[in-house]
Amino acid sequence: MRKIAVKRGASESEVANLDRAGLVQNLLTAVAVDVLKIKDPSKVTAETSFAELGADSLDMVELLMGIEDTFADFGDMKIADEDANIATMQQAVDKISGYVERYLNS
Repeated sequence: MRKIAVKRGASESEVANLDRAGLVQNLLTAVAVDVLKIKDPSKVTAETSFAELGADSLDMVELLMGIEDTFADFGDMKIADEDANIATMQQAVDKISGYVERYLNS
């Protein structure tokens, strides 16, 4: 089993204590911080909208591509057009958690 880096400096015990949705949120936060060049990751919460983080439509395309790349191990994950209309981190966590859950149960 391949380890996925959750966040810089995260210990194995921190990773082990995350539930699946928590792990998805942590990975999505890392993608958002990278793609949107966020200097303070603590500003990224479940309620934060991507617009509040300064994302425009091009940033959203890059963000979705980054998410697909990050979660590529869960099948050939492509975010459906109807699922691409996400506004907040929590919506993204819910959508991606659903993809992961379906993959693990298939």
